[in-house]
Amino acid sequence: MERLELLVVQLEEAKRLIQVDRAPQLRLAFILLDNTAEVILYLTARALILHQEVLARDLAYWRRVEAAGHKDATVEAEIRSLESQVLSKRELSDIDRTFDKNVDFLTELDLLDGVLGYKGVDDAVEIANNSAYGLAGGVYTGDLALGYEVAGRIRSGTIEVNTGWTSGYTPMGGVRGSGYGRERGVAGVREYQVAKHVVVGGR
Repeated sequence: MERLELLVVQLEEAKRLIQVDRAPQLRLAFILLDNTAEVILYLTARALILHQEVLARDLAYWRRVEAAGHKDATVEAEIRSLESQVLSKRELSDIDRTFDKNVDFLTELDLLDGVLGYKGVDDAVEIANNSAYGLAGGVYTGDLALGYEVAGRIRSGTIEVNTGWTSGYTPMGGVRGSGYGRERGVAGVREYQVAKHVVVGGR
């Protein structure tokens, strides 16, 4: 319970730092959010590792049943099912001690499909653009010029660079499954106008 309370405190402090909206505070907020996410991932994986102990006991039970001479389709199906779920002690140790293995484990269980690794900037942009939606996104980087360049390559209605804040006075809208058109600002007004092309020649 104390650890959960600490996570809540860290999230509240990160929120406060983000609202200040200055580079030093944003860096601290990122560190707090990164730490919080890592702890949540670890605790989630830890709970699943404990569940592995239950699965291993069940597997041992069904193997004893089989060894006692009760070999039928039900017993064989239970053993096959449990064998496909139970991990080796080596795998469990790697998951418990290594962050990357922790993430891989949760991803394989479809518990972490929203967090993806990337090999470089081009790969990150490709992942971001390989979505049915595109309302808003963000880029966090120590290189603002690179952040601005990457923001231009991501297909999304709004991209925030090193911030989670957007102005209520600027145009807002999405692309692809996130909608069509813009509201607010000059672009929003244009949605209610009809452009006319007038060509004037000589006398």
